Amino acid sequence: MLTIRKLSLGQGYRYLMDSIAVGDGRADQSSELTRYYAESGTPPGRWNGRGLADLGGGKGIEHGSEVTESQLWNMLGLVADPLTGEPVGQALRIRRVSMADRIKARVARLPETLTGEDRALAIERIKAEEAQAEKKIGKPVAGFDLTFSPSKSVSVAWALADPETKAIIYRCHQRAIDYVLGYAEREVIHSRSGKNGVLQEDATGISAASFTHYDSRAGDPQLHDHVIVWNRAKSISDGKWRTLDGSGLYKSIVTLGVMHEGVLSDLLTESLGVGWEERVTPGGMPKSEIIGIPTDLMEEFSQRVAAVREHKAHLVEQFTLAHGRAPSAVESVRLAQQANLETRQDKVHRSLAEMSIDWRQRAARYLDDDPTTFVASLANRNELPLLRVADLSEEMLQEVAGLALERVSERHATFGRINVLAEVHRQLQGLRFVDLRKSAVIRHQDRPGIDKSLSASEVIGQIGTVMWRVLNYTTRERARGDKGFSLVSYLLG
Repeated sequence: MLTIRKLSLGQGYRYLMDSIAVGDGRADQSSELTRYYAESGTPPGRWNGRGLADLGGGKGIEHGSEVTESQLWNMLGLVADPLTGEPVGQALRIRRVSMADRIKARVARLPETLTGEDRALAIERIKAEEAQAEKKIGKPVAGFDLTFSPSKSVSVAWALADPETKAIIYRCHQRAIDYVLGYAEREVIHSRSGKNGVLQEDATGISAASFTHYDSRAGDPQLHDHVIVWNRAKSISDGKWRTLDGSGLYKSIVTLGVMHEGVLSDLLTESLGVGWEERVTPGGMPKSEIIGIPTDLMEEFSQRVAAVREHKAHLVEQFTLAHGRAPSAVESVRLAQQANLETRQDKVHRSLAEMSIDWRQRAARYLDDDPTTFVASLANRNELPLLRVADLSEEMLQEVAGLALERVSERHATFGRINVLAEVHRQLQGLRFVDLRKSAVIRHQDRPGIDKSLSASEVIGQIGTVMWRVLNYTTRERARGDKGFSLVSYLLG
């Protein structure tokens, strides 16, 4: 799963330091990142992205190097070059009068004759009005928090595994993230120029700080990474620094999330031989999970999800009683967000060693074997063939294309290539591909936009890379029976 959150100027830095970089509920708010990493065993934040080479006037930050607190402040607190602190791009438009100053000015204008309880009520009203107005004030976006979370079965296997297997699962997770970010840099990340941003500008790459976390707020195993993408990129056309096209990134989140899931599944099968099966979540959504992990064990380690679901059901019941009807789809989403916030707990500061002991004790009553032995038994359960490039016949592509188009057209009156690409990944989730990074060559060698040295798993990961001919294909056009349209051509150019 992949989620996205905007990080505004200043507030984004505070959110990052409080919730991501050093964890919630820590005793010493002034603790530096290096001390936190040493005490908790959490991997240090690391820099990622091709845009790192442009920082510091071309001096650059090395890929994989440790993120420092000053670099975070420059990036999110100032929206400046993380390396030098120098402003880049267009000057920020910041509202100079703070909420506290606005309240102070309004209170000073209250009539002197207004005293006692009436004055106190007037001041409270001013504070409430200014607090509401503050929410509507547009603040510069400093970055985007992309949170990559593997399926629950992956986190459970990782949590209970021996150190060697735990490291393999973690590396696969990181490789899948790197792959998705690389794809996003080539196909998704752009900036805008010209009047009203009508021109799309290709960028040299992104500058991103990645932070690994091990658990949920309920203390359950939940391996996930927060990838903080800086809202600045250097345009290839003229070398100017511009903000990212956030709308394009938001539209692609579902596709990038499905891509991460598929690539991670391929890598884990290749490395450990695990098999996969489709299960239905309590919310009715299909989800691919590792074969052999009991459902009740995953539920034991999903207490945060259960708490949110239970509280949302209570909120829906209250809403129905108050309004005499069930909430709409939009209202239901808002109730889910409310449930998430109202059940939100501070994270407890624990080391991975401490968490691992707790997780193994909790898992013991669901397993017949020792937890590490159980995880070892999950290996080599894959019964699917590991496909290679030569196995991808035109007929297979045609079938996948037809299914993808049918599913997308059922849900959308008008859709674009990003919708089709997401559905293609879903249709291919039941297949496994072997990584032949050095030797595999795509048969469509003369197709524009295809990297001729891609591995088999990367071929699937980039089926949509060259969907460049058709930007939108509507259900009305499909209904007309345009026999000249082939989605294989749509996918392969």
